[in-house]
Amino acid sequence: MHCLIHIGVHKTGSTAFQIAMSRFRWQLGELGLLYPAEPFLEFDKFVCHHGLAGKVIGQPLDQVPAEYIGPNIEQLEQAIDESNPNYIVLSSEEFSTPFAGRAEDDPLIKMLLRRGCSISVVAMIRPQVELLQSSYIEGVMAFFNYVKFKEYLALAIAQPFFNYSRRLSPWTSSSKFSFVAVPYTKALQHQRLAETILRAGGIPDEIINAAGVSTSGGVNPNPGAMTVAAVRYLVPNLPRLQFDPLRDRLKGFVFEEAERRGWLAVPYRGYSKSDVDHVRKHFQKSNSGFAKRHWGEKWSDVFGVGARSEWKSNELDLETISDSVREELESFGKAIEAHLATMRAEVPEVETTARVKKRRIRVKKSRSAS
Repeated sequence: MHCLIHIGVHKTGSTAFQIAMSRFRWQLGELGLLYPAEPFLEFDKFVCHHGLAGKVIGQPLDQVPAEYIGPNIEQLEQAIDESNPNYIVLSSEEFSTPFAGRAEDDPLIKMLLRRGCSISVVAMIRPQVELLQSSYIEGVMAFFNYVKFKEYLALAIAQPFFNYSRRLSPWTSSSKFSFVAVPYTKALQHQRLAETILRAGGIPDEIINAAGVSTSGGVNPNPGAMTVAAVRYLVPNLPRLQFDPLRDRLKGFVFEEAERRGWLAVPYRGYSKSDVDHVRKHFQKSNSGFAKRHWGEKWSDVFGVGARSEWKSNELDLETISDSVREELESFGKAIEAHLATMRAEVPEVETTARVKKRRIRVKKSRSAS
């Protein structure tokens, strides 16, 4: 029995891979490959294994939907006993969240080894400039981040999250399983992503081909500069968006409204050439060592980082924008306000964080009075 553990990293097509594995898990199961999910989940549910990852990294995940949590170790072992697979695939980008210690000390790994399972660990590696950019966009579109990209860069670049050598050391320092680093390039996006990860992790071609595993494009929307600027403009003016219970439902409307206004046509880039040079210089030594260990090649040869001759920012400076642009952003904000009001009318049981706090204070006061 062989287990492939796909550990991300974040922003390298993990969601697309997990959707593909969820969609094809019945076909794969008939071919002797287990992509475990809790039994009550419908066949078309999106499944990943954040719960198992949370145990490994020692950071339990709260308030996450059941399909994202996935089975626990006991349920996984039961699924193995029931299906007797030749191959197992587990996937969660949370497996690669920086943590102290060795991955081989975790109960999940110990259980797999105890059952005589060989293990391969697959990580998709992306140049840090694009990784930082994608991470920044995610924070903006989740209504948690409204600083400029350069300001975000100054804070983020020192984090182990973006340093592969430090981040992945718990997985690369063991002789009990093999670690495979796969360069995440444009050629691997969409159709080839899933099969590349499976092959890298030791899944035979006959299983991949027989199941017809493929990924679909367009999992994550690609915002334009005006979309990002509008959200950055919104967050300080609507601070409750960060903690609003309807936040996730609102994100879809943001893209619909941005598309209606024609703001998705030009992809957002917050970096300039000086930003790119700064990031590359910061990670140069670490990247060189990583590339030499895992690919036997130079980082620049793997990713062709010198091929892009021009890096230019199209970030809007909210302090110096024109009156017409400011009117556009204010109009966008009013559309968001109206949509929020409509959603709250449709879902009256949803309370804002402020209302919940006030209600708790009232309850405490009434209890103390009695």
